[in-house]
This record gives sequence, structure tokens and C-alpha cells, in this order.
Amino acid sequence: MTPIRVTIARRRADYFEAFHAILARRLLRFALLTLLVLVILDAARGWLRPPNHPRDVAALLLLEVAIAAVVWGVAYGTTVYLTAQRMYRTHLRVPGKTYTFDDSGVRYASATTASQTAWSAFASYRETPNLFLLFFPNRTFALISKRNVDDGRVDDLRTLLHARISK
Repeated sequence: MTPIRVTIARRRADYFEAFHAILARRLLRFALLTLLVLVILDAARGWLRPPNHPRDVAALLLLEVAIAAVVWGVAYGTTVYLTAQRMYRTHLRVPGKTYTFDDSGVRYASATTASQTAWSAFASYRETPNLFLLFFPNRTFALISKRNVDDGRVDDLRTLLHARISK
């Protein structure tokens, strides 16, 4: 197989997309769990002292949904946005990154270092509309932008990842 080269050109939007893909479901579950806890606490309070009017119950539920939405927004903003910003700024310090994918693994080269990673070192991968995310067992990942794949060989890279890494 002809090696597939990817020359990395960093974009802030890539990091936002990556962290959104990784964390959005977890944050939604967290917000729904928060809503469930609030509803249970209010139900327990209602068993001790019933509400005066059904309108009070509806207002309380709306308040709880609003609280859960705020919890989700704060969690999303602090984890996805800030983490993506930090990682983007850190990666800008390493210019000229190039990944080369072939049957033996992934070769990485930059202006300061070079390394090779065997396919067995990757735990899984995920594909988003614009990215491939290659995960290591410690939950860190390599971000590969589809727009940077040389010669438009995105389908070849997808096939190689599918064959070498469990999804």
C-alpha cells in the first residue's frame, strides 16, 4: 500500500469539533442526571407537603429544566471550549507536523522530533464530519483533519483505519 501523508494545518474549529464529539454526550447525560436529581428531590418534598396548585408543579419543573440547561452550558463551556482552546494553543507551538499512515503503523514527524507508532498502540478511532480521532488506551488522542490528507485519499485512510484499529 502506498503511504498516506497528512500534513497538519491547525485550525481552532478542528479542536472544537473533536472535543464536542468526545464530550457532548457525557455532558448531556450529566445535565439529565442533574434534572433527574432535582425532580426526585422535589417529588420527595411534595410527598411531605403537597403543592398548592398544579401550576406550581409546572413552574417548578420549568425551573428545574432551566437549572439543568445552565449546568449543561457551564459544563460544556468549561470542558469543551476551554480545553479545545488550550490544546489548540499548545499544538501551535509545534510547527510542521506530518503523519504518514501505512501498513506498519503511523509515523509522526515535526521540526523537533520523529516517532513511529504501531497500530496495536491505538485503542480505537472515531470519525466526525471533518476529522479522524485516533485514541490511545489512556484516552488521549491524535487529531487528523480530513482536509489535510494528501491527494484526497480520505477513503483510503478510512479503509486503513477500519482494517487496523477497532472502532
